[in-house]
Amino acid sequence: MAIAQQYIQLLDTCLATYCQPMYQLLQPPLEKSAIEAYFNKWQIEDENLMDIFLWKNGIVNDGVLPTLTYNYTEFGVIPTLEHINELIQLEAEYASWKSSFFPIVTSFGGDFFLYEANRQSSDYGMLFLQCPTFGNVGEFVVSYYDSIEQMILTITECFKTKAFVYNQDKMWLDVNHSLVTQIAKKNNPKSEYWLDGW
Repeated sequence: MAIAQQYIQLLDTCLATYCQPMYQLLQPPLEKSAIEAYFNKWQIEDENLMDIFLWKNGIVNDGVLPTLTYNYTEFGVIPTLEHINELIQLEAEYASWKSSFFPIVTSFGGDFFLYEANRQSSDYGMLFLQCPTFGNVGEFVVSYYDSIEQMILTITECFKTKAFVYNQDKMWLDVNHSLVTQIAKKNNPKSEYWLDGW
């Protein structure tokens, strides 16, 4: 089932209101046929992912700004389909995560939110964090968001409560980690990252 349009609008309004520098970097969507061509190449049929990229074609890492700049989730931004294609090609060669994982968010510095795109999986639709600071790349991932909708709700609430504040002078995201934990734990009860004692 596709993401309700209200969630896409919620993300758009949130970034336009609270994270204007990143909002300005969002690329217009590719033609639907071009998006479908990428999805066919990757053998992915997923309305949730399709809806995201029909909204915007993510953000380009231009290599000039530091990677800390590219952040509205605490671990990065949604990149362009072209960048995702490069990541998937690298993964096909080096296999550092499951083939059913789709890199929907990246910090451009090694952090990822990986979307489980396998409809047969009990984890279908969940987002998993892979972060090098948690261990060797590819050896450790943990569920972080219960769904794309819950990711959007969590991000929006974090900005509204000032758990996230995009510092326009320093060009990075200031994070109140304890408040983020409260919000994310409430919104993502199935995700292991937020479990007590993890």
